[in-house]
Amino acid sequence: MLLTIALTLYLSRLVLPHVTPATNSFSFFQTRHIPSKNGFPCIGARVPRRVPPLLRRLLTRVRESEGLEGMILGHGGRLSGCDVGEEGGLRGLFASEDIEAGRLLVEIPSTVIFTPRELRAIGLGTELERISGKRLTDFDLMIIGLVLENSKGENSFWYPFLRNLPSLKDFKSHPLMFQRDLLAGTAFSRKLMLALNDVIKTAELHKDTFHLRTSDILWAYLILATRCFGVPREKVNINFSPERWPAPPLQAKETRVPGSLSSHLDVEELESFLVPYIDLINHNASPNLRMVITNNTIAVQSVYAIPKGSQLFLNYGQPKKSDLGMLLGYGFLPDQNVDLIPSAFVTTSNPNEIFEIFPDYAHPETQVFVTRIRAQLWALSKQEMGEITAGQTFTGTFDAKPISLENEMQTLELLRKLAVKALTMLPGLCSTDMEMLRGTNPLDPDLRTCILIRSAERYVLSWLIKLHDVCMPYLAKIRENQQNPLAPLERNDGKGDEEALRLLGVESLQDLDSRYRSYIAMVVVPLVRRIDAGDIDIDITIK
Repeated sequence: MLLTIALTLYLSRLVLPHVTPATNSFSFFQTRHIPSKNGFPCIGARVPRRVPPLLRRLLTRVRESEGLEGMILGHGGRLSGCDVGEEGGLRGLFASEDIEAGRLLVEIPSTVIFTPRELRAIGLGTELERISGKRLTDFDLMIIGLVLENSKGENSFWYPFLRNLPSLKDFKSHPLMFQRDLLAGTAFSRKLMLALNDVIKTAELHKDTFHLRTSDILWAYLILATRCFGVPREKVNINFSPERWPAPPLQAKETRVPGSLSSHLDVEELESFLVPYIDLINHNASPNLRMVITNNTIAVQSVYAIPKGSQLFLNYGQPKKSDLGMLLGYGFLPDQNVDLIPSAFVTTSNPNEIFEIFPDYAHPETQVFVTRIRAQLWALSKQEMGEITAGQTFTGTFDAKPISLENEMQTLELLRKLAVKALTMLPGLCSTDMEMLRGTNPLDPDLRTCILIRSAERYVLSWLIKLHDVCMPYLAKIRENQQNPLAPLERNDGKGDEEALRLLGVESLQDLDSRYRSYIAMVVVPLVRRIDAGDIDIDITIK
């Protein structure tokens, strides 16, 4: 066994040129693309074809691992107790030995962490912002920086890391790469198209200055969306070394940068890092690792004892990140929900305003969407009265409680109208989709995901229609009593809500359908009791 490994390592040095991060230079105009099918360095591209297939694969793995691990260890990092492996066709990290609880397995020094701080330090961000007249997000800046570094091939400091990244064809199962007809008519498809349009605009903007192609930008977009780590800015204390990136002054055309690439991806206000090796760790809602951030490293530590051979996992953000958020960002559905997507994207009257909502008014995302509809209708009423002019942006303060009875009735009517229109745009029938999901014949994974997305949108849109049908009679009853108003019920002994329900002919909330119970409790009852809306900031621009 030892002889085989020694022979393999020896042959790898004969067959493959030894690659070292020999240069720290960062030139914006070194745009030499190394040959590959997609214009990016692909795994195995450097192994000559005369090597037998099995040895070729082994040599490639050895060289990749040696290059990336050598880069990390050469800068003072730590790699212990784990190895890169595959399970179910997916690469990941696995325990190479029994691991005790609390052990630091991987420590990546700040000198090999790809971060927007250094891109700004070398002037790339400043120049692009000077051209556009606005500050770029970290996500957008890292896209440009990643493409420029990748174009330099072996001359890039980051080459050992970049050559381990997947190529564009490896993202074939990400929703951004789905066939458009599979998602026709869905709000999910609309959200994807908005993101792709920004990718195309950015590529067109910089194609002459930086020799960027649409495939370059899309590749970097997907790399960052699926592999980038985000940490709240107040928790980040890492010290980076911008002197590793000496660069000449940037000269670029005076052109305009379009909207943020991150505007259609759920990117929070976080510090973004692309962390070699740790980015290979896959997701699990019950992880066996946790991240540890110090002044000069990002590390992973075992949460509990892990037996040899077990795959290592981090949590990518659940439960805060929804299933749709996981699918849109990382390209997969969580294992526990592969047969169900409990939320859906919906649009307002403006097709470019897309919200994720759940079929329950108690969910904060649903409240945000309904509150947005309320605010738009309120602003339009102010425009009709001449209090707001077209083109004016108004900042209002609202919350999940209603603005007024009339506004709430208009809101339910508009929600029903939007839902009916959206349902008519969805292809096929709900029964057909259910038959395909429950059928005995296995479905293509991408097709199955698209059917789940359609089914989720149908369910949520149907819920909005039913919400109108169930709750509108209660609002109508309140209006019927306007000449003889219902009592304000300004009681603070906990009995006011119960009296309000009895005035509506409801004995108890428990007697109501659970899908609409929260709306009645949070909207209808406050209207009976004449409770004013609270505080939440919403910006509304009148067209």
